[in-house]
Amino acid sequence: MKRIILIVIVVLIISLSLALAINSKNGDNIKFEVLYNGFITMNLMLEDLPPSGPIVFTSYEQWEEFGKKYIPKHYEPLYSYMTRERGIDFNENYLVFYSSVGAQTWYNKSFTSVEKVLVSDNRLKIVFSEVEEAKDIINGIYTADEQVEAANPGILILKVKKEDIPRDLVDIYQ
Repeated sequence: MKRIILIVIVVLIISLSLALAINSKNGDNIKFEVLYNGFITMNLMLEDLPPSGPIVFTSYEQWEEFGKKYIPKHYEPLYSYMTRERGIDFNENYLVFYSSVGAQTWYNKSFTSVEKVLVSDNRLKIVFSEVEEAKDIINGIYTADEQVEAANPGILILKVKKEDIPRDLVDIYQ
């Protein structure tokens, strides 16, 4: 009898482990659409730079809260631009925000194209292409007054399918 109970427990543990492994999204490539890839100008006297991310937004309310806090002059125009030709239905899609500080005075910056997005160790990872031909050339920001305390973070915003994002992903906006 003890042997049967032990066998049942082992079978249950193996079944549960297999089910978790099958449903795990770890390492999966996620389909994405680039909605915005460019720069914004921020006044460092009035604003802090946004976090680099990636940050996943599961609702417009999350995007708005983040925008009011980190990019108050830009979040509404960015959202309007991103939804002008194609809407964002948060019941089916999420937004992914990523930023980096890169543009400099009189400097042409090559933004590398996004090669893939994947889940790794319960985090979202954006992989950029290493292929020279895949680079999108974006001109740098010219600042006439060197005394201006401005920054021009590069902003990347992606649209991903809700079903591709694990519910317990660390990068979901809180």
